[in-house]
Formats: sequence, structure tokens, C-alpha cells
Amino acid sequence: LDSAARCHERAGQLQVAAHTYERLGRLDDARRCLGLAGEHHQLAELAERSGHREDSIRAYAALENYFRAATAALAVARSGIAEKYTEAVRFLEAIAKEHPDYFRGRALLAEIWAETGDTRRALTILETLLAGVAPRPEHVPVYYDYGCLLEREGFLANARTIFRLASSLAPSYRDLKLRVSASAYTVGAGND
Repeated sequence: LDSAARCHERAGQLQVAAHTYERLGRLDDARRCLGLAGEHHQLAELAERSGHREDSIRAYAALENYFRAATAALAVARSGIAEKYTEAVRFLEAIAKEHPDYFRGRALLAEIWAETGDTRRALTILETLLAGVAPRPEHVPVYYDYGCLLEREGFLANARTIFRLASSLAPSYRDLKLRVSASAYTVGAGND
């Protein structure tokens, strides 16, 4: 992931680089990339996510705000305390299907599974989650992550379909234009 983040940064894909740096726990690099990209809203969100400590995890859990508790635990896990991944998963699995945080909670759960090496579980979660919704622009980050996982696992035609759908909803999101054109070339070359 480290070399991927640097490649994205050199290519000017600063939002993608920032996201990758954050997943690596390299928050200063993530902040730098977001600042260079002029993404001040995302920079503020990163500051909020990365400022969590053990006391904020407990406070959110006590309020039964399981999504925020999971986000706080994930920030701690990414800073090097790997056992917090398990805690984040536990919080996310506690979010009821009727709860307003369910969709983004499931998306974050898939991100955690992918980040910790269980890509198949992440794919299953995203496939189930997205099967039950009408595509809307606010779902583009989840479609993007789903497409990236499909691509990583070698499901190139499926990834192309997902990237095209996401691009139809928000063509300027991250590197979607590049992914759509690259997937068309790769799938067209018979590599699926």
C-alpha cells in the first residue's frame, strides 16, 4: 500500500493517496495530500477521525452511538493497536438494520475486513448491501470501494460495471475516469 500511495500522489491523485495513507496510519501524509488537493472538508473529517482515543471510544459506546465508537476504534487500530479492529467490528455489527447508520456502518465493516485481509468477506458484505439500494450519488464511495475490491480479486468485468455505474453518478469522484478507461482496456483485452 505504501508504494501505491506514493504512485497516486506522484500521479496527482491526491484524494486516493490521502485515503491510502490514512489506511496505513500515515496521517501527516494524508493531511498533506488533502491540503494540496484543496479538500478542506475532507481534511476536517480526517482531523476528527484521527483525534480519537480510548476515552472517546468508551463515550460513544456509552451513548450507543456504535458507528462513532467504531470509527474511533478504527482510528486507534490504524495508529498501531491492531486489537482495536476487533472492537470496531463488534460495534459495527451491533448497528440494527433499521438504524440510519446501518448503510455506512456496513460499508465501514467491509473496509475493515478488506484492510485486515479478508477480501471475500468484504465483497460479500458490499454485494449484499448494494443489492438492496437504488443507486444514488451518496453511494458512490461504496461503489468505488466495491469496484476496487472486485478488481483486486480479478473480477474485472464486474469491476468495470461497478466503476461505470459509479461514474454515471459522480464522474469526478477520485480516479473513477481513469478506472473506467483502464477497466475497458483490460476487459477488452480478454483479461477477465
